[in-house]
Order: sequence, then C-alpha cells, then structure tokens
Amino acid sequence: MSSILEHPDDERFFIESVEPLIANVEQRGEYLYFLFRCPVSDYEVSSKIKPGEDLGSELPQALTGNPRLAGLLENALRPGRERQAGTDYTVDEIEEAACDAFEKVSKDFFWDGSRWTHWEADDRVLQFLAYGELLEDLDADQRTILRQVLSGVALA
Repeated sequence: MSSILEHPDDERFFIESVEPLIANVEQRGEYLYFLFRCPVSDYEVSSKIKPGEDLGSELPQALTGNPRLAGLLENALRPGRERQAGTDYTVDEIEEAACDAFEKVSKDFFWDGSRWTHWEADDRVLQFLAYGELLEDLDADQRTILRQVLSGVALA
C-alpha cells in the first residue's frame, strides 16, 4: 500500500474498498482525475491527483495567497525525478493514486463496516431501518391498515 496515504494500514482505503466507487478515471498530462460514485445514491465527487505526489506536501493555505512564493516553494519541494508528461502509469501507480484521491474526498462518504456510501445515502438506510423497527411493534389490525394505506399511495 502507498506510503503517502494518511492512513496506510487502514483497510477502508485499500483498493478493494475504493474500487467499487470508481466511476471514471482520466489522465490529463501527469494528473489522474477520478470520479467516485456512491453505489446507493449515485452521488458523485471528483478528485485530481498526481501519482506519487505526497499528500502531506500540499502548501499551507497562507502560502497559496502569494503565487510567486508558492511557485518557488513548489519547485524547491518537487521530487528530483520528474515523470515526463504523457507517460503511462503502471496499474500499481493508478491503484495507489485511486486510494490517495479517494482519501482526499472520503469526508463525503461513510464507512458502514463493509463498504463506502455517501452520507446522505447512509441516512436513508438508517431511517429505513428505524421505520422497520417501529413496524415490529404494530399489531395485526394496524398492519392491515398500514398495508391498505401504502397500497393506496403506491397506486396513486
């Protein structure tokens, strides 16, 4: 697993957990653009990353206000070996980049213990489960009335 992940030993960010969310990958120059899609709600979010880029090396917000200084710092901090634009990445590099790119946007998602879903989708699931628990307390007559009402709504 990549050493540039914030949580390199966290199975939530392994390719097996991230791959089901990848809807599209595009390479533009040396950057990969990932589109991640929630399998439940179809919520989409994109993330751009340069494979091998250290996520911790992003410049502090205070320095990005001065473009000249930021450019000098980026050049000084750039790794010695630069990949030529248009060079193809290996499968391992793309998988690591996918994990890194997803980690950048993972705050928009919820890990339910087995998969990632969008927060809003998870809220719907939790609400549905809560309603299911409420239905367990209904007696037979109440269930019959509820079934009739839901059938009427469905037919409308």
